[in-house]
Amino acid sequence: MAYTAYKTWTVGEVLTAANMNAQVRDNGLLGPEALATADGEVWIATGVNAGEMVAILDASNFLKHEYGGLEFDLSAVTTGDGLYGQSSGVMGLETAMSQAQAEAGTDTQVRPVSALRVAQAIAALESGGAPTTVNYLVGTADAGLSAEIVVGTSPNGELGGTWGSITVDATHAGGTHPTEATQANIEAEDTGFLVVPPDLVKHSPGVLKVRCHTTSESGTLGSGSYNVTSNTRDSAGNYTVTIATDFGDANIDGVATPGQGNRYVYVDTKLVGAIDVHALNVSSNIADDSPFNLMVGGDQ
Repeated sequence: MAYTAYKTWTVGEVLTAANMNAQVRDNGLLGPEALATADGEVWIATGVNAGEMVAILDASNFLKHEYGGLEFDLSAVTTGDGLYGQSSGVMGLETAMSQAQAEAGTDTQVRPVSALRVAQAIAALESGGAPTTVNYLVGTADAGLSAEIVVGTSPNGELGGTWGSITVDATHAGGTHPTEATQANIEAEDTGFLVVPPDLVKHSPGVLKVRCHTTSESGTLGSGSYNVTSNTRDSAGNYTVTIATDFGDANIDGVATPGQGNRYVYVDTKLVGAIDVHALNVSSNIADDSPFNLMVGGDQ
């Protein structure tokens, strides 16, 4: 049945049964009173001069969930309340967590929780059998590291259960913890539980104290030289390598090798602060220049 537009009457016009049936009865049958079939239905327009009944309210006249409603009375809401799902398809107000609930830690209902309640819950856990003292890892020059580690256990893994401790003995076989080696320790190759700092490794007897190489017959030092200030060509085949950090004495071991063929080089005079290197030709005469490599060990 379609909607019939209402007629505009003129003076003296005769009202007929057809007019009444179309304009009053039929249009009335399209209204909400005639179309309603169940509680909670609302007439909703579907187009121009057209509509339908839709059941969007529940029996208490609350808007249903599927239409964006909550299906309960919000008039009881107060400070701290929160809106949560209480069961499948059911919404409701939940009061904020109380101090008793926070300290008990047994409330399974999702509800508003303040920072204060979190702090109270933590305090309750910490006071539930936790130890009053804790031993930390400590050590001295003559004693190893040992401590008591305090642990908390419970069937579900949460804090606040039974407390116990594990004693850890971190001492090594020698009974002492590592100490930093001195230059004297390194030079004497002392034994013991020692840690060698990187800046003292150079003092080990087995480590080179000087190394360098030249890149030309004039004696130009190459890159990567260590503990060398300069190299001077004193005369043909004679060079003096100046050391940056002097040796402790002249009891020095030095080795030189030629940097090109048909040459021989050797270390001659060894001073605490300089090394003389000589280059020889195939006739063993100190006459020709030659690039060379130099390695020196000793006590600094």
